[in-house]
Amino acid sequence: MHRSDRLASATLLEPGGATFGKPDWRVLLEFLAAGIRPTPERMRKLNRWLMPRYDMDDESFAMAQAAAKFKPGMPWERTLTDDELAEISAPMFVLFGAETVANDPEIGAARARRHIPSAQVEIMPDIGHDLLWANADDVIPRFLAFVASHDQVEA
Repeated sequence: MHRSDRLASATLLEPGGATFGKPDWRVLLEFLAAGIRPTPERMRKLNRWLMPRYDMDDESFAMAQAAAKFKPGMPWERTLTDDELAEISAPMFVLFGAETVANDPEIGAARARRHIPSAQVEIMPDIGHDLLWANADDVIPRFLAFVASHDQVEA
């Protein structure tokens, strides 16, 4: 994160597979299998594997298909180094799902706690990568409470 000193706060809800550690090869293979020829069937299969508690409606699926056409500058995110994490000065809320297949939440939480002094890190039990969609009633109030305590609005 560049220039975190310019942020009031930052929030990572179920961070990507490589943010805090290298992803498992299975994650890469699942994305490759779906992405080589991204048919609707393959995309739905990937979504069911990644977020089993979230049944994507047709409108959300159409948005996901449109987003899949975006080509990032890098094919996969790069794991942040310890020094890069230590440079983050903005208050940060990091929320993992304990059952995620995208990364190892224990490794990610430990790295965030160890290297980002301002981080508030939680691992939610019984939920995976779909934590926001499948458990919005619990996630959104936590997010809003964090924002309210760190992002002061000047009138």
